[in-house]
Parts: sequence; C-alpha cells; structure tokens
Amino acid sequence: MDVPHLPQTPGTGPCQVRPPSHGVRAPIPGVAEPVIRRTATVRSELAPVLMPSTAAGFTPTHAYVRRFWIAVLGPGAVADLLRLTAAAHSGRSLKE
Repeated sequence: MDVPHLPQTPGTGPCQVRPPSHGVRAPIPGVAEPVIRRTATVRSELAPVLMPSTAAGFTPTHAYVRRFWIAVLGPGAVADLLRLTAAAHSGRSLKE
C-alpha cells in the first residue's frame, strides 16, 4: 500500500512515531544519532547518615514537622528532609 502524501524515509514524518521500547534500538536510516550536550554532567551520589542527637526538638518524621514546618520552610524542603531521612534509615544513596 503506497500512500503518496506520506514521507517515504523512515523517521522523517509524524506518522513514524512509535512507542518507546526497552530493547536495543537499531539506528534509523537517514537520521543522525543524538549528541550528548556539552553542558550535561554526571550527578554525584549523596549518602545521608543519621547523627545521634540528645538535643531537645522533634525528629524529622514527627507529625509536628509536617503540620507546622511546611508553613515556614515550604512543602518542597520538608519533602526533601523526609526523603533524606528515609534514605538514611534504609542505607540508600541518593542522586544530588
């Protein structure tokens, strides 16, 4: 079936879009491979560690932190604090 109004070169038209695949992709003829930007950098990993504390205050997982600190620090900062705390408890490393 030959459709005259569609492009004939693979990868050059809107009808050539396909869903992502998890396998090894074969290069499309006539289309250049993507080039990594010069500004791209490798993100380093951060290994959070819980420090023992005897000071008065609230632990980061306490309900007080979610209820009142969000108004002061903002939801993003509190979410990052909880993410770092969860990573430290499980021993995981996080991307910076």
